[in-house]
Amino acid sequence: MPKNNRFRGIHIRIVSIVMLCIAFILFALTIIGIFDFAYKYKKHITTSDNCALAERAIDELKNGSLYLTEQVRLYVLSEQVEYLSLYFEESDVKQHREKAMETLTSILDEPEINVLWLADSALKKSNDLMKTEIHAMKLLAIADNVSKNILPKSLLDFELPAEDLQLSDAEKRERAKLLIFNGGYRNSSRQIISQLAHASELIKNYALNQKNESRENFNKSLLVMGIYIVLLVCLIVGLFLFIDFLVLKPIRSYIKSIQSDDFLEEIGPAEFRYFASAFNEIFRLNRQKRIKLQHLADHDSLTGILNRGAYEKISNMLEKSDKPLALLLVDVDHFKYINDTFGHKTGDIALKEVAENLSHNFNFTSCEYAFRYGGDEFAILVSGVSPDDKDLIRKKIEDLNEKLQNPKRKNLPPFSVSCGVAFSSHGFYDALFSNADKALYFTKNNGRCGCTFFEAGEK
Repeated sequence: MPKNNRFRGIHIRIVSIVMLCIAFILFALTIIGIFDFAYKYKKHITTSDNCALAERAIDELKNGSLYLTEQVRLYVLSEQVEYLSLYFEESDVKQHREKAMETLTSILDEPEINVLWLADSALKKSNDLMKTEIHAMKLLAIADNVSKNILPKSLLDFELPAEDLQLSDAEKRERAKLLIFNGGYRNSSRQIISQLAHASELIKNYALNQKNESRENFNKSLLVMGIYIVLLVCLIVGLFLFIDFLVLKPIRSYIKSIQSDDFLEEIGPAEFRYFASAFNEIFRLNRQKRIKLQHLADHDSLTGILNRGAYEKISNMLEKSDKPLALLLVDVDHFKYINDTFGHKTGDIALKEVAENLSHNFNFTSCEYAFRYGGDEFAILVSGVSPDDKDLIRKKIEDLNEKLQNPKRKNLPPFSVSCGVAFSSHGFYDALFSNADKALYFTKNNGRCGCTFFEAGEK
């Protein structure tokens, strides 16, 4: 390419490289700052979520322990077996305490907070209390002569001391109450709640400290990134002012042309003009191919009207319509006879004749689509018509059969079509095709060469 004297003096390439290096450094620093900020933010969110989960887990552990205490006391006082069942449903099936401890173990890994130890200690004490509770419930179950069939296995497996077995039923009941309502039991229960409350307080203090620390880190990161961004903006403004005429003006023109899906205007330096020329040639070829491929995809190669694929697209589109419409299914009568007697070429001519009449001489409204659905079957979707237009539709079919039975094309025998019609009060729906198909087969089974309307009701 010949040298151009216009580029003597300051070289755009050199200045661009220098600015690009500065921009790259600032950009890299900004990206590092963004990733650092994102990491800190993610860590903050994770810590906050874990603290919230830990608080809920501690509450679950506390509520589970209190629930067991409540149920055993209710059972001892009321001697109603339902409280015993609720107790063991919680301890053996739902296991809120154990699940809460699993949650705490999975999310807490900070050594500076002693939550896990407190929660584990509380759970162990709760389990120790369970032995006393089961002891009391076993005494009461024996005293009340509760059937072994309804007692849980863990209760049946619990062995009472020999001296308890020697007690009378009344003494067993008193012994059960003493186990549950004595000072030692209450103290142990209070210790469990106290430990869990302390653990919850530790979690809250830790979350607050982390929040304050995160706020400071975010402020520092935002300040540094703000400085980098301001420098980047200054660099970009300088670069823009320097190369506006040689680069940005043609680029703005190209963007406008691309957004409007049009050819590029060949302006600017030779490189830009060459790019625009090459782009325009490719754009022209692609547009021609796109138009051709779209036409081939949506149209039947024999008749030139829309094909089944286009029918699927348009019917899906009409599902959202709130206007009434009609679906006409049209089938060539005795088409196999035409093919077998006059040859497939004549059969093709017959199909073209039907397609031409459906697409050009069969207009109801401005929103009408004619399709070759497959073989000798055609479909018409007409928007804006209702059952009030039955006479018009029947007249159209009669006129069509009149033309087909008196063909003007040479070597085309007389033939007819059958039609089935189904209406929808608002848009297309799946059963519309089935309804039209039923009407079509009624026509074919009752003499053909006519039109039948589906009468089972509209959508």
